[in-house]
Amino acid sequence: MDNQSKPHLAVVEDEPVLREYIVRFFKGHGYSCWGADSAEGFYREVAVRPTDIVLLDIGLPGEDGLNVARHLSAAGRYGIIIVSARGQVDDRLTGLDVGADAYLVKPVDLRELAATVDNLWRRLAKDRDPHGESPFVAAPASSAPQWRLNRTDWSLISPGDKILPLTASEYRFVWRLMEAAGEPVSKEHLMIALGGTPDSYDYHRIESLVSRLRKKALATLDSELPIKAIQSFGFVFSDVCHIV
Repeated sequence: MDNQSKPHLAVVEDEPVLREYIVRFFKGHGYSCWGADSAEGFYREVAVRPTDIVLLDIGLPGEDGLNVARHLSAAGRYGIIIVSARGQVDDRLTGLDVGADAYLVKPVDLRELAATVDNLWRRLAKDRDPHGESPFVAAPASSAPQWRLNRTDWSLISPGDKILPLTASEYRFVWRLMEAAGEPVSKEHLMIALGGTPDSYDYHRIESLVSRLRKKALATLDSELPIKAIQSFGFVFSDVCHIV
């Protein structure tokens, strides 16, 4: 498998020595690979880093890996390989039930892990279109105009093809809503995507960001953003959208 055809990897592992060992191994074998020590750190980085397959520990601080796997599976744009010390049959079945494509038990031989990554990538690649685009950023099934979030230049494109440039915070916020694929996202998860922590973040900043973004969209796109507030919970991107 040549370097250009290899997937972009993310390693979510709270044990720093193991995390760096895995990242160095894959980088040494020509993969693009980065690491995060928690779900919160992963959510912040995956919004701005190319990622195709996530190597995911379960026993993370804060939000656990099973919940992360649920979010990733719902988004439908990532391959998921759980790498965990929990090796009982029930643990493995639970991991697969929440959306993991494979489940490996620690300690794992990194050659086996690499083979699992390559096999998963080949299987997922069967869903690519004839032009070889990533299966995780596939063209929408409907031909109707849709909202698009451009990962290259951090812009939101309306169904009418008007472009709204986004700041870093606005991009992370919109990405987190779109990544949820129409499901509501809590203020806590949005706060994490914006780089905050549950015990220190001012939730009014999210409401202020949304207010500014709506005004900016009206001025630039001549249309309202389909971002709806869910009372006492968070926000949802209520229209059809995809990330390009």
